[in-house]
Amino acid sequence: MAAMVMALWVAFSFPLLACGHLVPQEVRSVAYGVSVLTTSGSVRGWYGGDTTDVASDLEYDVINITNNEYTFGALKSDGSAVFWGTSGWAAIPGDAEKAKLTSGCSKIVGGYRSFAVLKDDGTVVWFGNLFYHSSFAGVEFADVESSLTNVVDLFATLDAYAALKPDGSIVTWGVDSRGQDTTFQGDQSADLSLGVSTMAATDYAFAALLTTGKVICWGNSQYGGTIPADIVSALSADVVSVTVLDSTETTYRQHFIATKSDGTTVLWGGYWDRYIGKIYSNFKSVAITNYVVAVLFTDGTVETQGNSAYGGDASTVYATELVTDANVESIRVTGSALAALKSDGSVFAWGHSSAGGDTTAVASQLTSGVSSLYSHRFSFSVLKTDGSVVAWGYDGRGNGVGTADVSSGVVAVHSVLLNMHEHGAMYAVKSVSRWCFKPFPNHF
Repeated sequence: MAAMVMALWVAFSFPLLACGHLVPQEVRSVAYGVSVLTTSGSVRGWYGGDTTDVASDLEYDVINITNNEYTFGALKSDGSAVFWGTSGWAAIPGDAEKAKLTSGCSKIVGGYRSFAVLKDDGTVVWFGNLFYHSSFAGVEFADVESSLTNVVDLFATLDAYAALKPDGSIVTWGVDSRGQDTTFQGDQSADLSLGVSTMAATDYAFAALLTTGKVICWGNSQYGGTIPADIVSALSADVVSVTVLDSTETTYRQHFIATKSDGTTVLWGGYWDRYIGKIYSNFKSVAITNYVVAVLFTDGTVETQGNSAYGGDASTVYATELVTDANVESIRVTGSALAALKSDGSVFAWGHSSAGGDTTAVASQLTSGVSSLYSHRFSFSVLKTDGSVVAWGYDGRGNGVGTADVSSGVVAVHSVLLNMHEHGAMYAVKSVSRWCFKPFPNHF
């Protein structure tokens, strides 16, 4: 059987080939590092993802990995949890916490510089730093630890945590304005007393679905912590689920989506200097840049709103591609551009030219045969049915594939972010008979 190879191209076109008979299953990145979970249950990492100190714990039985800004966490099949990351900034458990993480761990959630681990016995192990800014105020973990018994689920913003208990009550800790204080947007104790069914979290706000079918929110308004007045009624009853947009749908975690029993979808949150609160029928998915909201409907048409200079005018300038003759299957976004994969295998992009909105250089390769569409902070790439990869966007931030050979044999593509502001990488997983390793550069 052929082995698998990962070809990596990054900012400034540094290529990398990973080696060994290890098939990549999941790729995670922090601000300055990458870790890969393989199908064999082992983990490999480099740069800030260097696993040297915990290598023996990551050789087998890892079932998933998660991360925050500077640290990775691995959950193993034996119930243990292992953490590693960028030296000096990583949220690494101390000896007391490590002793509690050797067994019984069931879930890991991460904030910006901290982690919480839910254990099978309903207790919670937390470590890290929540109050890293002098202006932050809130509740320390030590102040609520005794209340964290019989916990059934955990949720996290970047700087606050919420623990759900069997009776529908919740316990919060962390920064007040970023999710800890449930009264931050007004007293909601009466609603919370009715019982919480489940929750969702953006970067700085929580949404709770009550057992009555109502949704309430608290935290930063720009991140969904306030429900806009025109959708309050829609969220007051008959909601069956509430989630947060994932990284393929938006450049920041700022938006909540609720689904109602009648099939309608409610979207709210912030983007750039605007807020959105809308109700949709026949909703399929949504993609949001810093400037534009693009909604894909079940009939394959696309509706946009936002700054016209960054793609908010799709209903007029691009009416043929996205409305009249649409047949769009999926949408991906960079910070200020959008791309749509259509049912005929073609790809259409719009928005800011330097962030992927201009496909002129690769247009002839995007008219047919595209099977998958991927996005990064400043660029897009596609995987074609012939096994080749095509990339376009901002030079120095993912545009092009450097010296990596992705002209054929590619079976999957992964996007990772090595630096919150600029540096990133794309993985192409290939099927070959032999392959080798080229070390990652020490500096970009």
